[in-house]
Amino acid sequence: MAATQIDLADRAGLKAQLPQARQLYESKLAELKDLHQEVEHLRAIVEHMAALAGESFEPVGVSGNMSAQKNGQVAPAQEAAAKVVNKARRPMRAREVAKELNGEPNAVGAALWAAARKGLVRKLGAGRYAPRDYIPPPDSLLPDEGGKK
Repeated sequence: MAATQIDLADRAGLKAQLPQARQLYESKLAELKDLHQEVEHLRAIVEHMAALAGESFEPVGVSGNMSAQKNGQVAPAQEAAAKVVNKARRPMRAREVAKELNGEPNAVGAALWAAARKGLVRKLGAGRYAPRDYIPPPDSLLPDEGGKK
């Protein structure tokens, strides 16, 4: 579809070119998804390496659900909540973070949810949030005694 001229007034031409445009869109979307996964994987590796080396790593602002808002800023409540979780170096629930911040659990939960969307913390599920570079212990990946996980 590169270098193809599209006459928006030509309805028949639009119909003829639409399948090719859709195919190109879907192809580029798949490439973008793969790139996002690769970047996220590399970010996790670099963050883990930095943590092991005793250094910090702040990902540069990028689009998508990675590390920064569209305007490049993070809300203060999100930053404060993320700081508590990252400093604790362990999974925490919103009520624990709220206690540390002397805040309201529902508001802190919303801030953590937004911070996770920006890549400031990791959402583990069941209302738990972990540091960005958190790697679950191997035994937590095994089924519990009842055979369920």
